[in-house]
Order: sequence, then C-alpha cells, then structure tokens
Amino acid sequence: MPHRNRQVIRLFLASPSDVPGERTATEQVIAQINQTLGPALGFVIEVVRWENVTPSMGRPEQIILDQSEIDDCDLFVGILWNRFGTPTGHAKSGTEEEFQIAYESWKQHKRPHIMFYFCQQSANLQTEEELNQKLRVVQFRKSLFNRGLFAEYTTPDNFEMLLRQHVTSHL
Repeated sequence: MPHRNRQVIRLFLASPSDVPGERTATEQVIAQINQTLGPALGFVIEVVRWENVTPSMGRPEQIILDQSEIDDCDLFVGILWNRFGTPTGHAKSGTEEEFQIAYESWKQHKRPHIMFYFCQQSANLQTEEELNQKLRVVQFRKSLFNRGLFAEYTTPDNFEMLLRQHVTSHL
C-alpha cells in the first residue's frame, strides 16, 4: 500500500495478447522495485493496464485511453512479438494508438519516458492472418527507427532482466 509521502510513478503497459509472460514479468519487476528501492527512495510505481479499466459504453480503446491517462504517465512500456493487435478506428491497433498518444506527449512535455521492446524469439506462423499481424509488427518497428531506440529480447526471462535494468537506471 502506498505511503502518503511517496511519489507515485505511473507506468503504462501496452501490448497485444501474445506476450502474457512479459506482462506478468512487468508486474513482478515493478513489485520488486516497489519493495526494494521504493521505500528507500520515496516512490511507488503504479502499473496501468487495460485490464484495470472499469467497463463502460463507447469505443473500447477510447474507454481505455480516457481512464488510463497515458499523457499523465511517467513511463510507457510497449511490447510486441508476432501480434500487432486489433484496429481501433484511429490506429492499426490499440498498442499503436497508445504509443501515438505517449509519443505526442513526449514530444511536447518530454514525458512519459518511452521504452519499447520487441521479442525476437522464433515463431511458427501458419496462417495468412498470423503473417499479416507479424508484417504490421515489422512495419511498426521500422517506423520507430527515426524516432528513437528500442530494445530486443528473446525470452520472457531476458525481457524481465532488461526491463529491471532499464526501469532501475531510469529511476
């Protein structure tokens, strides 16, 4: 439970459904940081995920965006492997729309700090839809080349190690 005088650092986690191990690893890394560094340095990191959104009527991604307030987050962690996600009506996927909001906020306010990760583990893609999803990931990754650096990893354990290192050094 956050202590009254601790700074709350908000981390938005953006990813489609094919990286559940990495999503779990993110929660574990943040819980460890909150237990170890947080009390000593006077902060607590709150992970903001679409799963924490209160159900409501309207465009699903807009409900997530309204409740998550990505432009008010301190950190943005994006994770992609083979799935890009479902079009939202405003972007090719929820992850892309969330990134666009974070990136526009970063350009204006230098916040949130954006960390994007791409899994390089082999996959057995067998359908046209799976290939199309992977193509969209590749195209998105290419679009990031001119915007900044991103990290690559091969396993959820490798991701966990990188995320712990990156979040800790950012703090």
